[in-house]
Amino acid sequence: MKVLVGDIGGTNARFRLLEGEGHQWCLRHQSTWSSPRFDSLEALLEALMSNFSRLEKATIDEAWLAVAGPVRAGRVTFTNLPWQADSQALAARFGWNRVSLINDLEALAHAVPSLGAKELMPLQHGSPGNANCLVVAVGTGLGVATFKTQDHGVDVFASEGGHIDFAPADPDDFRLLEYLRTRYGHISQERVLSGRGLADLYRFVCDEQGAPPESALLEADDPAAAINQRAESAQAPMAVAAIERFSGLLGRFLGNAALFSAALGGVYLCGGVATRLYPYLTNAAFLDAFLDRGRMKPMMERIPVWTIASTEVGLNGVTALATRYAVTGMPIDACAVDHLSQAQS
Repeated sequence: MKVLVGDIGGTNARFRLLEGEGHQWCLRHQSTWSSPRFDSLEALLEALMSNFSRLEKATIDEAWLAVAGPVRAGRVTFTNLPWQADSQALAARFGWNRVSLINDLEALAHAVPSLGAKELMPLQHGSPGNANCLVVAVGTGLGVATFKTQDHGVDVFASEGGHIDFAPADPDDFRLLEYLRTRYGHISQERVLSGRGLADLYRFVCDEQGAPPESALLEADDPAAAINQRAESAQAPMAVAAIERFSGLLGRFLGNAALFSAALGGVYLCGGVATRLYPYLTNAAFLDAFLDRGRMKPMMERIPVWTIASTEVGLNGVTALATRYAVTGMPIDACAVDHLSQAQS
């Protein structure tokens, strides 16, 4: 049995081709692709399949795809890509018996309970209990899900919590809200707490301080990564100010999200933007904002908060689902060389 698994975000799409049955699985292929290069999910999958042998393509039974958008009745409209996809149409086009589309944060949450200490970078130790956990991904977008570990596995509750309204809490926030409204109209938390949001926040900070933004940062392929790298030089006060402001806003959002999900089991932060900003999240601005919940502060102090170091946790989650939990984040050995498959290439 061969299964294709994928974690498809607004920036990167990661895939594995697995072969096995029951608790015995091996890895035949793994690759990462740039999602925006393609006009559709179908076009991306066609390019991916061109790397497989004819025999491999002919013997794929199922595809499990974690997708960055809400899934309804096997259909998804991607939030940060101009794509739509239908599971039945994909199965018919590629000749697979089954295609399962899963919200990316829902899939990711299935890998979190198996993470080891080396994959978790602490922001607050707290006192975890067997309670709800919150996972928030900050990358191209802002993803939110809640999960709880049970005897039978993991119960996951996906959401679109990243699209709730941005809620100003001080005069600076109100000015930021008005600044963004002139560009976008409705301002969600994702408009602020994402890679694109960090770029807009950098523009706003420069405008507030009367300093021209560095065009090279905003014109980079990944402006958020460029701003972070520039801040590390210690010669870019506007980049540093934007990241520090971002950290405080993220801490406040996580604090509110932890309250409404009763995440006493812990908060897990992941995604490319969050992972790169980890050194700034260890500063007071982030944790102070997280804890600033009035009478609830003593409860907030008991909630552990971690940043997930792995960039493959989403792929590990959908792998766990596809293999019916036989593989939950552990390394998968490469398949033995199949000379017949090579001959059919």
